[in-house]
Amino acid sequence: PPPSGDLIVLEDIKRTFHVGEIDVPVLKGISFTIPRGDLIALTGSSSTNRIFFMSEPSLVRLPA
Repeated sequence: PPPSGDLIVLEDIKRTFHVGEIDVPVLKGISFTIPRGDLIALTGSSSTNRIFFMSEPSLVRLPA
């Protein structure tokens, strides 16, 4: 579990989609920490990327 001051801690997150015989890396070692009490926003040019990020099961688990 994250330390008491951090709400979310992600370290070296990688994700690759396999399209036929082609590997498409979409997350390439993302690491960041969101401290408890901080307000964040997901922004970007494509809503698909934000939806993917939030729907990724390993990224939406809340700390115990």
